[in-house]
Amino acid sequence: MLILLFTISAIGQQDTIYYDSKWKPTVKDSAAFYRPPVTKVGNLYKVEDYYISGGIQMRATSSSAKRDLWEGKASWYNEDGTLYQQGNYVNNRLQGEFITTFMGKKIVANYQNGYFISGQQNIPSGNIQLFTEKKGDSIIEKFYQEDLNGIRYEYYGTKTNSRGLSRYFDANGELIGEKLPLPNGYFKGVEVFYNYNPMRVREINYYPFGNLLIGERYYANGQPREKVSKEPGWTKTYFDKTGNQLAKIGYAYANERLVPQDGTELLFDYGKNYREITDVVVSAKTYSKGNLVEEKTFYPSGQVKTKTQYADKQKELQVSYDANGKEINSMQYKGYNPYNGTEILKDKKTTYKDGELVEEITYYPDTEIVQSKKTQTKEVFYDKKGNVLGELQLEYKNKYARPLNGQRFIMDYKDGDVISIEILKEGYVTNRTDYRKRQVGNGEYKTFRSIEEYDDRSYRTRRMEFYSNGKLQSDISFKNYKEVTGKFFDMDGNQIGLYDYEKEEGSLYEFFSESDELKRMEVRENGKINKLKLYDYGPRSEYGEINPVLIEDIDAACCAAYYNREGELIAKLTYKDGKPWNGQLYDKNKGTLHTLSQGVRNGLYQKLDYSQRVLEEGNFVNGRPEGEFKYYNYQGTLTKKETFKNGELNGTAFYYDDTTKEIGRMLYENGKPMNGKRVTSAYRNEVQYEIYKNGNLVEQQSYGADGKVLSKNLTGSNKKSIAYFKDSDTKKLEYLTTSNMLDGKAIRYDERGNVLHTAVFVNGVLESGTVLLKGFDVGSNVHYLKVSKTKDLVNVEFYDIEQQNIFSAEENTTTTGSPIFMKKLYVYLDQVTGNKLY
Repeated sequence: MLILLFTISAIGQQDTIYYDSKWKPTVKDSAAFYRPPVTKVGNLYKVEDYYISGGIQMRATSSSAKRDLWEGKASWYNEDGTLYQQGNYVNNRLQGEFITTFMGKKIVANYQNGYFISGQQNIPSGNIQLFTEKKGDSIIEKFYQEDLNGIRYEYYGTKTNSRGLSRYFDANGELIGEKLPLPNGYFKGVEVFYNYNPMRVREINYYPFGNLLIGERYYANGQPREKVSKEPGWTKTYFDKTGNQLAKIGYAYANERLVPQDGTELLFDYGKNYREITDVVVSAKTYSKGNLVEEKTFYPSGQVKTKTQYADKQKELQVSYDANGKEINSMQYKGYNPYNGTEILKDKKTTYKDGELVEEITYYPDTEIVQSKKTQTKEVFYDKKGNVLGELQLEYKNKYARPLNGQRFIMDYKDGDVISIEILKEGYVTNRTDYRKRQVGNGEYKTFRSIEEYDDRSYRTRRMEFYSNGKLQSDISFKNYKEVTGKFFDMDGNQIGLYDYEKEEGSLYEFFSESDELKRMEVRENGKINKLKLYDYGPRSEYGEINPVLIEDIDAACCAAYYNREGELIAKLTYKDGKPWNGQLYDKNKGTLHTLSQGVRNGLYQKLDYSQRVLEEGNFVNGRPEGEFKYYNYQGTLTKKETFKNGELNGTAFYYDDTTKEIGRMLYENGKPMNGKRVTSAYRNEVQYEIYKNGNLVEQQSYGADGKVLSKNLTGSNKKSIAYFKDSDTKKLEYLTTSNMLDGKAIRYDERGNVLHTAVFVNGVLESGTVLLKGFDVGSNVHYLKVSKTKDLVNVEFYDIEQQNIFSAEENTTTTGSPIFMKKLYVYLDQVTGNKLY
């Protein structure tokens, strides 16, 4: 996180670069900061940033002239010249003391290989501040704007589980609520979102049973727009910006959701952006005893647009009004279907007589300009000036107008621009032209066209893509939805490639989606790549902008070069007789880097992540791994060392945790584990081990958030496992498995060692007894199941996170022999594995 916070990407520049207040490149007149050209000092580059006033803002050294890859001390300053924060970096990762300021005083955090390990720090985080401290194994993060004890939100966790608990506070510093993650991936409690400058509550969402149930929103002035109450029952009350009550609705809880019962439920406009909480009411629905009785829609002015009446759960009548409140149309309904009159829904006006369509008029969004008119026999489309764009013939049967022949226009629901034109013949689409408006820069948009043709079976036969200037970019023919041949062109209309997809021969071009930019060019002969140029989006691609950077350049007649997203060289390679010969071969998909000598892997091997950090490294001799191999996690910490001889594991392998403490070692002979303990999986706070003795797997160990599980190998694929209570050596479960399926007794104990339940399984099938199973298959609110089975009866009980019984069921299996109805409740009592035990 700190690397991201303090890294400002800079192209290896010869001139001064100017930045705005958000550190985006700009011109001098709009700049808040500037960076003079970097200068080389030994093997590093001196980098300095200044306030536009001339005061120093940052001083550091980087291992790259093109990117900020910090090495050594890096310091940041306030505009008055006082130190703001300072740290020491090794390989662009904080190492040692990191100094920040809080309430005018210096505070110190300690880092190890980029990990925050102790102390306190206070750093900017977007529009607010982030205060972090470590207490014991816990890391506490507090996001605030001015007062650490005022309005804020806090995260509590550990290094491996950074956000185990979230707490939210209001403008007075009072606790609003907490959010706790559940074992099944859902949440319990409340989640709060804030606006900033000043910091204030924007939304509060409630998760009482796992899923999001209901939420409330707040205006910019702090006044609630919706206020939720759950006593004595769930209700929501609506207000305007001055605090006057607009409406109130009561709910009943059913099927894990709230169902409106009595009152009026309001729907508000979304606003111009997701943070805007508007007071513009779009619709109001009134309920009585759980039934919808009236629905109103509104103009932006607040005037009623339509009023719809319901009775006996059926729509009866809709009345439409103009912006001045005058009645203009009405519609009668039968069986919820329009019957007689005119119906207005959003930008559509439809007229029916005796249940049959007379006319349907669609208007361009928020205008009275006709977009299309539809009758039983045809639909006519118009542009915004009233000119006819095209006509579609219809076949009207059973109250449905089926498209038949002609043109069908589809317009964007926001601005009404044409986004698709379809040509139909006898009800089938034979040709479709799509228009995609795409952002290509800050405030800059371009439209890209594509055309697809289809045969009489609706199989695509041809696809043409066009540049933004309207020139043909690619023309590809298809057979049974598979590419056959492709032609490719430049922006001037000149053909630059021809490719046979079936023979895999010719020049193939691929462009970034809806873009003028080339993504890939390759020349193949008999399926073999002779030339390849591959491009990435490039760094600093904002506002939809694409800045292609060449990342792979291959010419099998001579050589190859590989680059990162910044355009920096990763590896070079020479070819001989069309085959990789000398140098380094880089596979970007696998991230592997092999050193070749005369076509054979000899020398350094590395596996790199997307940022070219080393994940694995070692050496190959004559095509086989040889000597010591090292393995790292994504934070650059050593996790494993292995030794190879003649291409096989031989010698002792060492395993480490994320503090480089040794947690296992294993002796290998000729590729086989012989004696010791090895790590087979390590993810966050869960580690799994295998223990071998004289070449035999004797035990498996798992340490996770729920406690440890020890499994001893018996004979063949049979195992005996013991699970322990969390942070304890007290036995919780004891069970037998065959090929991972429960097979034998499964016994559960309480924390005093007393037997609570015993169940008997045969090859994964529950035969008898009582067992507790995890509830993640059943529903978000179900924490675990209690299942009991006798010869003729199966009983199940569902429990939530607070161990409250929320559901029970019983099934008689006298005639069926197996619990078939339990499966409809997602209760599966066959193929039960040990990891399903609760």
